[in-house]
Amino acid sequence: MPKTSNKTYFDELWLKDERLGQWLQQVPKDRTCFRCKLCSKVLKLSNMGIEAIKSHESNAKHRGLAAVAVAAAPIQSFLQPSTLSSALDSEVAKNFSCSESKARYMATFGLAPYLLELLMEKVKDDCFVLLFDESLIKKVQQKQLDIYLRFWNGNEVQSRYFTSIFMGHARAVDIEEDLKKGIESLHKANLLQLSMDGPNVKWKVFEDLQSEIQFLEVLPDLRKYTLFVMEKKLSDPHTKSFDTVKSGCQDLLAEAKLNFALTLAKQVQPFLTKYQSDSPLLPFLVSDLLEMLNSIVSKFLTAEFAAQLKTCTQLSKVDLRNRSYHKQVDLGFSAEMYLQSAEFSSISCLDPHFIAQSPDACKTLLTRMLKSLVDAKRLQGSVCDEFLQQFEHFMRSVLSSELLQFKPGQDRLDIFLHDKICTPYPKLWMAVRMALLLSHGQATIERGFSVNKEVVIENQQTKSLIARRLIKDHIIQAGGILQVSITKQMMISVRSARSRYSQYLADKKECEVKERAQMKRKAELDAIEELRMKTKRLKSDIDALHISVKYAEKCETTGDLTYIAKSNSLRRTADEKEEELKKVNEELDAKIEK
Repeated sequence: MPKTSNKTYFDELWLKDERLGQWLQQVPKDRTCFRCKLCSKVLKLSNMGIEAIKSHESNAKHRGLAAVAVAAAPIQSFLQPSTLSSALDSEVAKNFSCSESKARYMATFGLAPYLLELLMEKVKDDCFVLLFDESLIKKVQQKQLDIYLRFWNGNEVQSRYFTSIFMGHARAVDIEEDLKKGIESLHKANLLQLSMDGPNVKWKVFEDLQSEIQFLEVLPDLRKYTLFVMEKKLSDPHTKSFDTVKSGCQDLLAEAKLNFALTLAKQVQPFLTKYQSDSPLLPFLVSDLLEMLNSIVSKFLTAEFAAQLKTCTQLSKVDLRNRSYHKQVDLGFSAEMYLQSAEFSSISCLDPHFIAQSPDACKTLLTRMLKSLVDAKRLQGSVCDEFLQQFEHFMRSVLSSELLQFKPGQDRLDIFLHDKICTPYPKLWMAVRMALLLSHGQATIERGFSVNKEVVIENQQTKSLIARRLIKDHIIQAGGILQVSITKQMMISVRSARSRYSQYLADKKECEVKERAQMKRKAELDAIEELRMKTKRLKSDIDALHISVKYAEKCETTGDLTYIAKSNSLRRTADEKEEELKKVNEELDAKIEK
C-alpha cells in the first residue's frame, strides 16, 4: 500500500493577515516551508499548516524581536498615506525612528506642557467660559470629568480641551472639589459662564428617538417570534427583556405610535444638527426654537389659531388644555424655560436679520442684555448709554442688504460682527464679545468623549491620556498635522521632556518610598495596638482563673478531693497565662523602643 503524504503547503492568503504579514515570508520554490523576517529563519510547515506559523509566533524569542521592531517603528507608520509624501521630504525624515517609551514621554512631558501653556496664555487676561461634563470610561473603570475652555482667539470664538480629572463618585460635592482642583491655575475672576448639563440642545435626544424607531423594522419578526413562544413552538426565555418586547408587540397601535415619533424626530433633527457647531449661535436660538415648536404644535392646534402664534411669549402662554384649540399637548418644562428666558431672548438683538428688519426692537433687547451684564457685574451701568448710542449708529451705518446676506448655516456670526463692530465701535464690542462667548450647549464636551474611544488604551496612565487629548485637539484646531506651527518654544519644551520625565520618575519614587514608610509605620502601630489588646485579654483571663483558691478552700470544708484537681488545673493555666503575658509585655516594650 503506497504511503500517504501528510505535508501541508504555504497559502499566500496568510500574507494578507494584518498581524502575520508583518513578519511572514514565502520561501521561493519550497511551499512546504515559511520564513520569519524577524528571526531570519526558514521553518517547516510539516503537517500543521498555519498552526506551525502560530506556534512560532508564540515563541518567546520571536515575541521579543517583535516588541523591539514595534518600539523602533519608522515615522511612516504614524502618518496617513495622503500626508506621507509631503511629510517625508528628506532622507532624515524617512529614516527617523522613535521608541515607544520615548514617544510617550516626549508627548506627555514635552508637547503637552507646551500646548497647555499656550492655551492658558490665550485666556490669561480675557474672559472665558468653562464647560464641563463627566462620563464613565469603561476601559479604566473610572468617571472622567472633561473640562473645556471657550474663549476669543483673534476674530472668532473657539472651544478647546483643557484637561481631564478622573474620580470615583460623581456627587455634586465631588464634582465641585475636582473642578476647583482642575482650574486652580486659571484666573477665576475672568470666568464669564459655567456651562453644564441642563436644558441644553443635545444630539442625544434625537439619537434616543431614532433608536426607538429602529423597533419598527423588526416589529413584524418580533411579533412572529412572540407568537411562536406563546403557542409553545419555541421555548420561553423567561427574561425581563422578553417580557418588555412581548408587551410592546401586543400593543395594536405600536406602529402608529412609533411612526408618529419618527415624524417628530425628523422635525427636530435640523434644529439639533445646526446647534452642534462651536460658533456662536445664541442670537438665533429663540427664532429657530419658535419655528421648530410651531411646526410641532401645528399638528395639535387648529390652523387658524396656530397662525396667530408669532412670538415666543404668545406660544408660551397658550393654554394647551383648552380643547377649543385642539387637544391637550405638553411642550415640556425645559422648552417653556427656554421660551421664557429673558437672557436668551435679549441676545437675539445680535441676529443680523433681526437687526435689518426690526431695529427698534433690537435696541430694546440690547438694553435688556446690558442690564443682565450689569447685574452680573461684568459692566458698569454708567457706560451703557454709550453702548446704546454706538449700537444705534451701527444699525444706521450698516446696509440692510449686508445684514440680510448673512447665512447662519454657512457664515460665522463672531467673524461677521467682529469685522463690522470691533474697530469702529470698540465700546459696543466689549458687550458683544461677552454675549457671543456664552455657550449654547454641551456638544463640544460630548464630542470629546467620542475622541476618548480613539485615544484610550488598556492600562493607560491618566497623564498620557490627557497629553494625547491636548495634542489631538491642537492638531484639529490647526487644520491638520501639516498645519501645526513648529516654534522655538515647542522645540525647547520637547528637548526638556527627558529631564521632566526623570524628575517625574524621581518624585514618583520618592512618593512611593514615603508611602511604603507610612504603611510600615501604620503596620507597626497596628501591631503595638494588637499587643496591648492581647495584654488586656491575658490579664482578664488570669483574673478569672484566680477562682482556683476557692476550690482549695471548698476541698478543706467538704473533704472532696476532686476540688483539689480543679484547683490545680486552674492554677497551672493561670501560670501559663502569666508566662505568656510576660513575653507579650517584653515584645511590646521592644516595639515601643523602636
